[in-house]
Amino acid sequence: MRSVVTDNPAPEENAQTRLCSDFENRIREGRQPRIEDFIGQDRDSLLLARLLMIELRYRYLQGEDPSLSEYAGRFPEIAGLLKRISRYSSELKRNIKKAREVHRDRQNRIVRIGQYDLLAEVESNRENVTVWRGWDREQKRAVAVRLISSDYQASSSENLECYEWVLGFRHPHILKVYDLTLHGEENLLATEYIDGMSLKSAVEYGIFEAYQAAKVCEQLADGLHFLHERGLAFARLGISNVQLDVRGQAKLVDLGSLTKFKTPCFDLEAFPTRSRWGSQGGDAIRLVQGNLISLGVLLHQMVTGNLVGDALELHAAAGKRVEALRPPRSLQSRIPFDLEAICLKALRGADNGGYTSGQAMADDLRRFRNALPISAKRISPFFRIWKRLTLLPN
Repeated sequence: MRSVVTDNPAPEENAQTRLCSDFENRIREGRQPRIEDFIGQDRDSLLLARLLMIELRYRYLQGEDPSLSEYAGRFPEIAGLLKRISRYSSELKRNIKKAREVHRDRQNRIVRIGQYDLLAEVESNRENVTVWRGWDREQKRAVAVRLISSDYQASSSENLECYEWVLGFRHPHILKVYDLTLHGEENLLATEYIDGMSLKSAVEYGIFEAYQAAKVCEQLADGLHFLHERGLAFARLGISNVQLDVRGQAKLVDLGSLTKFKTPCFDLEAFPTRSRWGSQGGDAIRLVQGNLISLGVLLHQMVTGNLVGDALELHAAAGKRVEALRPPRSLQSRIPFDLEAICLKALRGADNGGYTSGQAMADDLRRFRNALPISAKRISPFFRIWKRLTLLPN
């Protein structure tokens, strides 16, 4: 049941991520770094917020109870952002308190299955599936362990065959699957443990700036391209498929909704030709195009802060052009023109001049973040008016 992929892509981390990693490493070493020493003279608000959330987390873990008013005095320029961080802070304190209570209850009776110590039950709302936060004693790493009854009729998120497909994949923006075995009458699925929040929660908190949204979407596009190259695609890619760790790195999760196709279809450059293939080729094209359009929907939600409904997610997953969403700048005028152009191009789909691969979209987002020309063309208001007029009945 094991497969190993030797590819190990490692996209370069940007300067902010390196600073956050260095800051966190110094805290772990007990060196008590100061945020002011890492933000420089420009005092970038996004970097400041990320460093602040890292420091808050470790202070809570050490038993301190810092007040956000303390940071408001040190950094008055992010007073508005602190109101949003306060929700994250409250949720973090509750989770740490709950984890400590669970640890006290279980420290004398740790459940052990093979090489895994099951430390805390994370999810138990389903009779046949339980999810635990665990520790791999052999590899010395935190894991998420899912125990699934062998006679359980698997839903899409417990499709073990899909997890078997990605067993051994190592991509920085795809959930790592470490182990899939049968233990007694239960299937044991061990994956990496992501300490962070869901993309949906991040959008609801409104913590995304334009360049941060572009970075997250670029990471997801890289991950999708990696899967498409290996004949895998999401049957439905929605906001629930994405998690963010404490460093702001995006991860594609819920891999049980993956679909496998035999025909390689990671680039839709020759879409008219490929569309004449058989049913398998057509399914591959629909799945890949649906993933790319869904990625455009995710970018729209991040930059505007407006969540979409299930019906629109299903429409995008079917590979159909999304026209129900308003242009991002009509909702948030602060959004850069180039980022709006990238979003609208993704929503069009490959057969309407949209992106033909995840790599093409990731390249455009990377160029946008580096202030370079992008391939997506801006759509003028006059063209939008003309387009609407041409669609009106005679």
